[in-house]
Amino acid sequence: RLGYAFVAGGKGAAPQIDLASNPPLAGELRRRLDEAIAEPDEKDALREAGQTTTSEYHYREALKLSEQLRAEEPTRLAGVMVGLARLTQKNQTRVKEAEELFKKALTIYEQELGENHTEVASVLSDLASLEIWNGDLANAEQHQLKALNIYRQHLPRTHPDHATALAALGQIYTRRGNLIDGERLIMESLELHREVFGENNPRISELLAL
Repeated sequence: RLGYAFVAGGKGAAPQIDLASNPPLAGELRRRLDEAIAEPDEKDALREAGQTTTSEYHYREALKLSEQLRAEEPTRLAGVMVGLARLTQKNQTRVKEAEELFKKALTIYEQELGENHTEVASVLSDLASLEIWNGDLANAEQHQLKALNIYRQHLPRTHPDHATALAALGQIYTRRGNLIDGERLIMESLELHREVFGENNPRISELLAL
């Protein structure tokens, strides 16, 4: 087996391997990372079946591998961090761990892709959701508003991520007592969902309940 030197954020992490001078090792790491990540649908199925331990194991294996490829493929590491954070946040006792993973991924995406990339917006929305759950509505508003502005710059008006961001920000406004703007954004999101998915989409009922 290959020796894995890194665990993200861990103490005593060894220096990164110079993969440029060892193409066979780099290739083997990529192959095993592909196996650890597997197909997104497969991981979603594991989560839906309640097999979060199995799914988390795969993500942590992928995290160890992607740490070693960080110099060459930093955004891949960020993607693994996001996947693990989304899984971890489901455990109420590990919300802080999820938040740290989201923030590390956000930093990587901003450095590699720029602050206005849609991947940045996606992680900002994840952070905002976590902050809503923690009751930190001020930071949630800041992060979700920035995410929405990025989506508006880069995505079509009817894109699902844009519609979801509208609803999320509307929910935050409502919880903070800004009922007028909150209702306006939720209604705008509702109309977009109706336009894109039709009246019978389950998301319509969720929005009407906000």
